Amino acid sequence: MPGQFIGLTYPTKLIRFSAWKLAAVYGQAGRLGSRRQRIVGMRDADDALVRPEDKRPLGDMPDLAKGRGSARIMLEVRLSRLRIARARVEIGEMNAAAPNRGGAPVGYVAELGPVEAGAVLYLRLWNDGPDAQSRVWNDFATALGPQHGRNALKSFETLCDLCRRHGRRPLMRHHVTCKCLGADESCFANFIGYASEGKREDALLIATTIVNPNMAPALVGPAQEFGLALRRMAVKAGGRPDIPTTLH
Repeated sequence: MPGQFIGLTYPTKLIRFSAWKLAAVYGQAGRLGSRRQRIVGMRDADDALVRPEDKRPLGDMPDLAKGRGSARIMLEVRLSRLRIARARVEIGEMNAAAPNRGGAPVGYVAELGPVEAGAVLYLRLWNDGPDAQSRVWNDFATALGPQHGRNALKSFETLCDLCRRHGRRPLMRHHVTCKCLGADESCFANFIGYASEGKREDALLIATTIVNPNMAPALVGPAQEFGLALRRMAVKAGGRPDIPTTLH
């Protein structure tokens, strides 16, 4: 607004500044106004993205409620909130669209040893419903006897429960009859294999990739008992368990 003046009185003299000079010094009012209009136009569309905790009134912030240039700071805060909200939505969309690497085929079950192949097959069966879980119990009881079979089943059930409650994410599994070996299944098979051989440090290292690190030591004991039971079952059966032949 050239031609309009605001007077600032000092003891010695009167200094006059034009309003446009004050705007240039304290925030470039023209640019600030257009920026405010853009934000107001975006507000209704973006409010759906902003979480309730991010909608705290700016008046609740004492450092922003008063002071020189507070309007500009408020607009910057608003923009920051919108950027954060949009980033959350974009990250969620990327995670939803990304392939789950845990289920990617990395080999075949037939390439595993008897202990590792048994670990994969029983992991699939245990998560395939009550009827499949009954088959797990029948296999253990038939091969090891009721008492040892019950102990093996308890160790396996504890192992699966720890993986479910403290896992970094759900373990991805292929179908019971699928001959492919998934990435998560391969990790689980090697974990049981190392534990059954008494290689606790190697088993513990793999366990930290399956569950939260603070729960990894609790996983090794049940895995060792379950792996030893699979080893005894393999010896009695004279080889490996029945290998799936279906592709996916």
